[in-house]
Amino acid sequence: MKKLSIILLIVLIGSYSRAQNVNGFLRTNAQEIENASGEPFIIRAMGPGGWMLQEGYMFGTQVGTQHEIREMLEDLTDKTTTDEFYEKWLENFFTEADVALIADWGYNSIRVPLHYNLFTLPIEQEPVLGENTWLDKGFVMVDNLLSWCENHDIYLILDLHAAPGGQGKNADISDYDPSKPGLWESEFNRSKTVALWKKFAERYQDKQYIGGYDLLNETNWGFVGDTGNENGCGCQSNTPLLNLYHDLIDAIREVDTNHLIFIEGNCWANNFAGLESLATYDNNLAFSFHKYWTYNTDQVIDGLLQMRERTNVPLWLGETGENSNTWMTDMVKQMERLGIGWSTWAYKQIDCDDPFSIYSDKWKAITNYNPSTGANRPSASVASAAMDDMLEKIKTENCKFNPDVVYALTGSPLGEERIPYTEHTIPGVIYAVDYDMGEVRDAWYDKVYQNNHVSTGEYTAWNEGYAYRNDGVDIEGCSDAVSNGFNVAWTEDGEWLRYTVNNVTEGYYDITFRVASYSSTINLRINTQLISSEHIVTPQTGGYQVWRDVTVENIYLPDGPAELTLLIIKGGLNLNYIKFDLNPSTDLGQTKKKGESLIGNIRCSNDQLQINILNEASDPMKVERIKVYDLQGQLLLVENGQSVIYEEGTVAIEASLSRGFYIVKVESDGGNLTKSFVK
Repeated sequence: MKKLSIILLIVLIGSYSRAQNVNGFLRTNAQEIENASGEPFIIRAMGPGGWMLQEGYMFGTQVGTQHEIREMLEDLTDKTTTDEFYEKWLENFFTEADVALIADWGYNSIRVPLHYNLFTLPIEQEPVLGENTWLDKGFVMVDNLLSWCENHDIYLILDLHAAPGGQGKNADISDYDPSKPGLWESEFNRSKTVALWKKFAERYQDKQYIGGYDLLNETNWGFVGDTGNENGCGCQSNTPLLNLYHDLIDAIREVDTNHLIFIEGNCWANNFAGLESLATYDNNLAFSFHKYWTYNTDQVIDGLLQMRERTNVPLWLGETGENSNTWMTDMVKQMERLGIGWSTWAYKQIDCDDPFSIYSDKWKAITNYNPSTGANRPSASVASAAMDDMLEKIKTENCKFNPDVVYALTGSPLGEERIPYTEHTIPGVIYAVDYDMGEVRDAWYDKVYQNNHVSTGEYTAWNEGYAYRNDGVDIEGCSDAVSNGFNVAWTEDGEWLRYTVNNVTEGYYDITFRVASYSSTINLRINTQLISSEHIVTPQTGGYQVWRDVTVENIYLPDGPAELTLLIIKGGLNLNYIKFDLNPSTDLGQTKKKGESLIGNIRCSNDQLQINILNEASDPMKVERIKVYDLQGQLLLVENGQSVIYEEGTVAIEASLSRGFYIVKVESDGGNLTKSFVK
């Protein structure tokens, strides 16, 4: 796992400039959202889903809603253990350190999903039906989150994700319980929703770091009198939703005329039939739609763009994501081109398409359990241990950081260049799954690289193994004796992977490909040259986890950075790694010169290394640094040099070396000289 200390070194790669920070209350001006200076403001938000409201799919459980998850955990353990679990969950899942990361990546807003039960009691628990008992817990959490946003100069958008009773038949989203009255089935739930938003408005009316109020997330309900499915996609009037929006806006504006209001449609926020009149009902609102698994073309959202023209009101893509890096990059490019802000879902969950992935082996005792049938029921002690482990594993410092996801959203869309996924050195091992971060056809190519099943009617897995990274490259777990835990798999003809190597030691190399296949053909291009004039045929190993080596010998690599492209001419193989071993039989000092200078004899005795340098250049050579590597590319020592070599000279450094082969690199103002030697 990459720990937070490492994360902090790399989070700034590809991030947005932070020049556009919080500047007063956000307001609408015709079809744009503006800050207090009247400048257009593109909302780029992150949604920490799963924090104040759990959705089962995000954490692998076989029940979907939060109330079902809670009931399951309480049944497996007890009420006290479960209550403590939820208290720790809220404490551990999202902290100020997370806000700092999100701001550093270039986001300017956080859209926080809220569950009403952190702020008020369910109607069935109210001592007096129709009255509201207010709970401190949720308000204190939002107050703290707002202070973190203030500390890191980022807006906070309040999103009522689970309204009293639940607002959608897709129950996971809003914690809807069909055995109890839903939002649209109870006047008491609707009045509680109105009262809650008025409470928010009273509390935050003067807070400029509140970016806006997202009144009701993803209503999906077929209203009586409207035609369409149960999720409201065919509703023509949406009258109950319109009436509730009137009541919510009226209640907010009684106390707060400062804040921007976001209006979502029915049908998971995308059906605005009957709601366009709200454009004239309030002078500071925007329509918020959601977008998942559709093509990133203007044609797909043409109806929304036409609504923007008709109503002269801004659009905001209030929730999107859960797709490949390529899809998300294309989405950001499209929205920014259209002047539409966006908010990604989510920050962390059990998958690889978010900035952080949660891994807990013990939690599998919970995810394997089926409460409906009782199958795989863990004991109370095993369940309790799984819950304790999950509470540790949801901490950001214990999650796996996915830099490729962050780069796809905040680097690549704005033209950042392809960058290494990790630092590679030659000699050494390059794992196949550690190809560069960048766009399809620049850093890598795979024939299937995004999921547009809402547009096509057919689901496509962009990563067949759905592991390690979120590009179209297919990756699975690797059982080879030497690996980083993963290998490239499901390869097809014509696919390829690119690796930037910034540290190459000059030499002749034996290059080994670690493969598992039945039959395939590959090649490797180093800069512009293929290492073999004939493509390399891989052996039939007998299985996709039965590994063998294929070696190409005596390939020269110059000193300095290199671009490697692994070409899959004929697919059907799995790839673990490429290993570069220096061939010690070649004396680099006698076969290859660096400009007009070279290294002569090298002597190593009495723990002293003496390096003879022949300088045939017209100018003196200033030795700046001397490095010594072993044949695996491990840097053994570094000595800063002060010598000046005119025509010939010797540099001596302390070097306690055992018997073996080594590489010495002399770095000078005129270039680098490299030579192998034997002690």
